[in-house]
Amino acid sequence: ESEKEVFIAGSIGPSTRNITLAIDLTEEELRASYRTLIEALNREGADIFLIESITDVRNAEIAAEECRKVAPEKPIIFSATLSKIGGLLVSGRPIEKFVEDVTKFEPLAIGFNCSHGVKNIIDNIELLARFTTLPLYAAPSAGVPDSRGKYPESVKKHTESLRTAAERGLLSIVGGCCGTTVE
Repeated sequence: ESEKEVFIAGSIGPSTRNITLAIDLTEEELRASYRTLIEALNREGADIFLIESITDVRNAEIAAEECRKVAPEKPIIFSATLSKIGGLLVSGRPIEKFVEDVTKFEPLAIGFNCSHGVKNIIDNIELLARFTTLPLYAAPSAGVPDSRGKYPESVKKHTESLRTAAERGLLSIVGGCCGTTVE
């Protein structure tokens, strides 16, 4: 109902099991789970598949393979979750290897979401830009919540940091994850 042209990204989040570590999940069970979600997103009109909060790259590859089977024409965005240690996904996989892993799926964009707040994401987006010419995506959390569930980052810090990165040509798609609001 928007006056603007909009695209709906169907979120494909992480499973509760990393297939590379799981002893109680088969690859076919994981595929079937992703297929059910991807078929529903496709049926309900998602324009883009957003494989997000990636912790296990193999899970993301399986999800992408199922996306290509269900709707080969639809673009995919890959978005990983970062470690506190610069240059690494939360799984310990280097960003450069992550790019190599997902580039074969010809994604629309690649980037990071959630993680440890906007600074963590922007610092690693600068590194990511060295390894790819793809459009870059960032949807940081508002930091890590305290024991009361309060997120530390202000709307101002979050939006100004993303705006600055976009103005520097580092970002093509931005958003927010845990703890962010409509503001």
